[in-house]
Amino acid sequence: MQHVIAGETDGMDMAMDEDSVLARLTPSLPRRVAGVVTQGAFGALLIGVAMDISRDQMVLRIAVLAAGVLLIYGAYRMWAATRIGLILTQTALRDSNGRLLAEVANIREVSRGAFAFKPTHGFSLILTKGMGGAWAPGLWWRVGSRLGVGGVTPAQPGRYMAEAITDLVARRGL
Repeated sequence: MQHVIAGETDGMDMAMDEDSVLARLTPSLPRRVAGVVTQGAFGALLIGVAMDISRDQMVLRIAVLAAGVLLIYGAYRMWAATRIGLILTQTALRDSNGRLLAEVANIREVSRGAFAFKPTHGFSLILTKGMGGAWAPGLWWRVGSRLGVGGVTPAQPGRYMAEAITDLVARRGL
């Protein structure tokens, strides 16, 4: 651990490591379970409803059945996607597998107000240039020039990561 007092160190090198972790955001197990169980149960309910629809309305029956199957598949994808977390460094926001979500140099602003378009317990980033669409259900999504972070993540670490990104963007502007 390094201690800084009046610009001096305790003998350790204070060079800024670009790969040092500034913030981590890890999904909460109870939220993961609640999200997956809720989505899976709703999918199972739709499948049950589809079985009760008469054969005269086969198109409706198939549509409701397909929606139920998609919800169950989505629950599976959410469980798989939320096994990892997000890591913020000086240069980028990545998932813990190393996938780049956004470079800090590409972030224009952080949006986290009550009426902001963002995931639950999270925040959204407005990017200077879009990076294409991608999605990790329950953890993050990216559409055009907007990246949403949150979902099954705890609120306090999400707030801390948003503040850290806001600070990085503000320092870059100086």
